[in-house]
Amino acid sequence: MIKLSFIGAVGVVNQGYYAAPVSVPSNVSIATSSSGNFNNSFSSHVDNCGFAEGTFSGAFTTDTNSDSINDRVTVQIDTSNNAYPAAFEGCDSAYTTHFGAYLRATGATSFAWQLSIGSQSLTGSSVALTGTITTNQNAIYNPPSTNLGRAMVISFGGGRGGITYPESGDEIIVNLAGTATNSAGSTVANTLSILFEWI
Repeated sequence: MIKLSFIGAVGVVNQGYYAAPVSVPSNVSIATSSSGNFNNSFSSHVDNCGFAEGTFSGAFTTDTNSDSINDRVTVQIDTSNNAYPAAFEGCDSAYTTHFGAYLRATGATSFAWQLSIGSQSLTGSSVALTGTITTNQNAIYNPPSTNLGRAMVISFGGGRGGITYPESGDEIIVNLAGTATNSAGSTVANTLSILFEWI
């Protein structure tokens, strides 16, 4: 009788343990903080040779696919004030834009980020992504310790005839996606994009 009672108790415990299946992560979104402002947003950061054009942190403003979520923002970079030559001549031949974000998720155990260039049109320079992207949930820009790890580098063109810089009418679209995962599967956040527009 004691042995049977003990087995029955174990059976009850096991049934309780397996009764609640794990669900895939929920409430998955890209944001600039773990809570509060700004959800469905990420930030960009420029600080080279005193040049800070292209820095952004705030709410995204455009819904590109009619799903009631603003998934894009336009960041304008002014070329009319001679800012590029004034900052970079004798200082550097390229500059870097870093990015920061937080991948909000309920029930996730691992995280993945994807940063890509959606499109680009540069007349006087070239663009590339460099670095290894983080797998941390918290990739909020906080130099020098945290950011996405992968960054955008714009290299100036030209040669002995002079340096060429991005010009009015140039554009780059940078996309950021995030995936939250647990033992039940993965959930992908809405992809967000920053349109860098030279004016």
